[in-house]
Amino acid sequence: MASELNTVFPWYEPATGRLELYNRVLLWRALTGDADFDLDHWVTRVSNRPQEVPA
Repeated sequence: MASELNTVFPWYEPATGRLELYNRVLLWRALTGDADFDLDHWVTRVSNRPQEVPA
């Protein structure tokens, strides 16, 4: 199933294609209830942003 979700279409601009893959992961997580599913760590990279440490 991951190969179908990871399909890229030639009419996508690079940024649009990345957003599409990200949204597919979120949709698949919602449909299946699998919170750990990810395609090439798309959602992990976005949600794993550095945070400011409180002083």
